[in-house]
Amino acid sequence: MPRRVEVDACVIGGGPAGSTAARRLAELGHSVCLVEREAEHGRRIGESLPPSILPLLQAAGVLARVEAAGFLRPEGAVVRWGAADEATGRSPAARGFLVDRARFDALLLDAAREAGVVVLRPAFPGAPARRAPLSWQIPVRASGEPVLVDAHVLIEATGKHGPRRRRRARTSEPTLALHGYWQGARLGGLEARVEAGPDAWYWGAPLPAHPAAPGVAGPWNACVFVDPARVVGLDAAGLARLYGALLEESSLLRGCLAGALEGSVRVCDASAYMDASPAEPGALLVGEASFSIDPLSSQGVQVAMSSALHGAIAARTFLISPADAEAAVAFCVDRQREAVARSRRTAAQIYAEQGRFAERPFWARRARLAPENADPPARRPAPPLSLERRLRLSEALEIRPTPAIAGDVIRRVAALHHPALERPAAYLGDVALAPLLADVAAGRSAGGILARWTQRMPPRRGEAVLQFLWETGIVVPDA
Repeated sequence: MPRRVEVDACVIGGGPAGSTAARRLAELGHSVCLVEREAEHGRRIGESLPPSILPLLQAAGVLARVEAAGFLRPEGAVVRWGAADEATGRSPAARGFLVDRARFDALLLDAAREAGVVVLRPAFPGAPARRAPLSWQIPVRASGEPVLVDAHVLIEATGKHGPRRRRRARTSEPTLALHGYWQGARLGGLEARVEAGPDAWYWGAPLPAHPAAPGVAGPWNACVFVDPARVVGLDAAGLARLYGALLEESSLLRGCLAGALEGSVRVCDASAYMDASPAEPGALLVGEASFSIDPLSSQGVQVAMSSALHGAIAARTFLISPADAEAAVAFCVDRQREAVARSRRTAAQIYAEQGRFAERPFWARRARLAPENADPPARRPAPPLSLERRLRLSEALEIRPTPAIAGDVIRRVAALHHPALERPAAYLGDVALAPLLADVAAGRSAGGILARWTQRMPPRRGEAVLQFLWETGIVVPDA
């Protein structure tokens, strides 16, 4: 008889998204089982995590662990993109990380286990079977033994592959990444390197030499992103020749060729995509199971972990507030589509900024891929807001029930819809916005509005809320 494991949620996949979702659910008091195929995380592509990931790591409860892990902390990146001269971009306020994904993923999985998540590995899941709206049974082969996992909620965090059939649409030009690890590369510094070539673009970065030697660079990971047509029909030897020839064309990564390639050239699909159905009551996809973005942004891990934190709240909603399940599904769909549109827009803009080879098909196709009508809202320059200025609500403002996180569940709440907002706004921090607008009567002064709000919140918070409404054009001068 197979061993049975009964939990609130089963997470399939132990990468950054799966571990983050599992840990968050466990922190919220739910029983969680995580199923991971690999006995241990093998070496993966080195990853550049930008400084913008720091608040997300803090929200996920793992920032201190990552900072203590000894990953490289470069001050910026060396870029040769839109002009002939290379430039080093630096971030004096904060530094990101250059990580070996094997160690990074293991760190997040350990954090999930310490939060109380039951981890089965190496474990091979079969096809999940839905027994009822909130009842799943997942057959698993764990360490050679049969296990039946009974769960109320199923979370798939399996990247591009999973136990259930999916309907995916590609959201970028088809792209392959050729990459390899180079020992003894003649490349100085710790900064990641990004470069545009005639028909490809390059990314390279050093990995930490060893956990016992924090801050010391080891092998270089050099990636070349190309159209798949350049690889069709090539055997291993042909692939190695193409990869070497492309590195020879790179002024920033040519020094890899002075070293020794570890093993063979690796190839992976770097195309972006999205799943047509990222959530349903009782089940959802997180991370790259739901969507992937163009690697040019260096934010793949960041958006995967953000997706996982949202997914954990959606799963909790399924568990403790089934009446709000449809709101949770709509919330997940909205966040997925927003992230995909934002990524496509950003990537297309960066591809278009590359001016040296703009007319070549590789670049022209990618610069055209911004989604239609997806320009980010532009905030108007706002003059200083005096306390005497009389205000009214913008005629473009609408207030509609919208799925949003309310505490630690998702519900439909009154949210502000306005052309200057990238997404509907229900809260600013922990302040619900819609109830405040009743005090913005036509002709009332800014000072009068703030005086009324002092009954609801501290004065400084009220000032911040009114400034936000003013800068976005939600409140406007009363003529």
